[in-house]
Amino acid sequence: MSKTFSKAVGNPQDAAAPPVSTIFVPAIRRTIVAAAAGYVLAVCGLQGAIAQSLYFENFEAQPTLQPNTFTQNATYVTEANDNDYARFVDTSATARNRFVVTQTFNDPVMTFAFDTKEPATATGGQDNELLFRAGPGTTNNTLGSTEFVIEAIAYRTATGGTTGGPRGSFANNGNESIFIVTNNQASALQFTSPIDGTAVTLNGNQYIPYVHNNTTGAWGTLKGISNFTTPTGGLLTLNRFGIGSSSNGHQGTMAIDNVLVYSGVTFVNPPLPPASLTLRVDPSTGQTQLVNASTSAIDFSAYRITSAGGSLQPAGWDPVATGAPTSGFPQGDGSGNGWEVRGSANPADYNSNGVVDAADYVAWRKNNINAQQGYTDWRANFGAAGSSGGTASELLEWYLTSSSTLAVNQSVSLGQAFKVGSAQDLGFQFVSSTGVLRTGTVEYVALGSGSALIQTVPEPASLAPAIVAIAGMFLGRRQRSKPIRS
Repeated sequence: MSKTFSKAVGNPQDAAAPPVSTIFVPAIRRTIVAAAAGYVLAVCGLQGAIAQSLYFENFEAQPTLQPNTFTQNATYVTEANDNDYARFVDTSATARNRFVVTQTFNDPVMTFAFDTKEPATATGGQDNELLFRAGPGTTNNTLGSTEFVIEAIAYRTATGGTTGGPRGSFANNGNESIFIVTNNQASALQFTSPIDGTAVTLNGNQYIPYVHNNTTGAWGTLKGISNFTTPTGGLLTLNRFGIGSSSNGHQGTMAIDNVLVYSGVTFVNPPLPPASLTLRVDPSTGQTQLVNASTSAIDFSAYRITSAGGSLQPAGWDPVATGAPTSGFPQGDGSGNGWEVRGSANPADYNSNGVVDAADYVAWRKNNINAQQGYTDWRANFGAAGSSGGTASELLEWYLTSSSTLAVNQSVSLGQAFKVGSAQDLGFQFVSSTGVLRTGTVEYVALGSGSALIQTVPEPASLAPAIVAIAGMFLGRRQRSKPIRS
């Protein structure tokens, strides 16, 4: 089958973004066996460097807030762009401004973040403050001076509001973002400074609060690297955090938005969903294609299409590993050096392209597959059909030693992989170049017509067995291929 590569794919209707599963992962260039291990870690949720949202409140559903969230003195403001934020006005000597979340946070690395939407003020001849505190306990307050483990003060006045004010690089212009990077573990954490790009090291149980001026683009800190007030030499469970004032005697205002807790280090708030692949299916013709309908290029190293009802058509599937080559998607020869599919049922179909042909002789000669017996098998089966390696329940191919890139609005045809008239029950997952297993979007669309039925398929309970199988199949092929000649 010939393969098409399109650079002008439209985005019929606005597809709902797939679930945010992972954001900001480290670039890891894997060896073949380490790649499979990395996939399993990602599936099992053990890959600690993968960042994800642990809590996020943007007040768009106000007055309904996230569970375990408490506010005092809050009203809500809708801006001209329809964005909502929370404004706090304290005019009482006993009802301080506060936003409190009582939830367990105990990840090894976390970033606490929030935006300011208006300048903080001190009124009525009283002092006021805007601070962040986190620590143990479940009381709905901003934590006392003997309770907090982590503290970052952005604004604090003294002597009846006549002295003090912004702290560190905080400009108090009502358009800033605060990020508190927290190393909640015994080992050191290193990350890149948003200020100057240099390496920053936090030892165990340390944190540092950054501030970004969204008006000028400048980065700074509220204070330097600080120790937890009660370091444990390891993971510490934080049961709550609060933003606002810590004293009943304060009066004044503050306004916040996009309150975020992230597992990992991030300097983006609100969090951006990662670019995701889409599987487009024409139910009337069976044609399928992989599409990048997101806003940034996507690197990926494997994909898997599943159907509980057997709606796939392996005979019509045109994997990138076989047939006419696709630019940027090298076809492998069994050594992991390009895209490959599950091994063929014909033992002499060495490149799994569905037929025993001259290309299999080249693969045998290059890799000495099964030595003399490999040549004998090839000669005896020349011209015979192999198989694409797929089934009516699963189509799977991978690039074990590297990855390929789909630019924005590019697509790759996968042939007639869908069985016309079958249930529209396809699932679609892919593996990013960094080893993260993710769920993509499935669209049932008359290709080229612009009309689509959009379906975001939930992640299956476990894909670990399938990914382990990839490693097993590959290792088996490696054993078959030894010794490999240059």
